[in-house]
Amino acid sequence: MSKVLVELAVDPIGTDSTSESDFIVAAERILRQAIASGSALQYQIGPMSTTIEGELYQVLSLVGQMHEAAFSEGAKRVLSTVRIDDRRDREPSISHHVDVIKKKLAVSKAQMC
Repeated sequence: MSKVLVELAVDPIGTDSTSESDFIVAAERILRQAIASGSALQYQIGPMSTTIEGELYQVLSLVGQMHEAAFSEGAKRVLSTVRIDDRRDREPSISHHVDVIKKKLAVSKAQMC
């Protein structure tokens, strides 16, 4: 099975605070535990979502656990947004996506000078 990139945003609703950091930390702990136990997943935390790279079935299982983590922290309702990049002509990677953009920006900047 090929790797996928999955973007996940877990948003608790019905809490006593507008802060989401405790809920996000709980979800990220699930991700770090999976990696610490030997999972080959890669991830990158962003300001509004987390991108996870790995086998589809592993990532989707983890997404469910990360979603549940917000309820464990006291959320009464959780809205999770998931986007899946499943590319079949080659394996996607987080680093490749970022590197391509950086290289193109560097070329654009050089052309402007």
